[in-house]
Amino acid sequence: ARLGQIEIPVLVVWGEYDMLVPVHDADEYARLIGPNARRVVFADTGHAPQIERPSRFNALLAEFLAGGVAPESGVEGVSA
Repeated sequence: ARLGQIEIPVLVVWGEYDMLVPVHDADEYARLIGPNARRVVFADTGHAPQIERPSRFNALLAEFLAGGVAPESGVEGVSA
């Protein structure tokens, strides 16, 4: 209920084949957070992108933390 109050940039990372929390929930989280949210879906990935695709995740996170506008651009297997 308080997601819309988030005032800092948020990186919402999801696995395309998440069997625990469906990928369409990523859209809902991003919608509820609002313009501060950046939704990224990892292809061929389940519930734990940070474990299943650590290189992709770390590259994405590094760009996000560095203030990249579109941190997913150029990261293979990642779509916004």
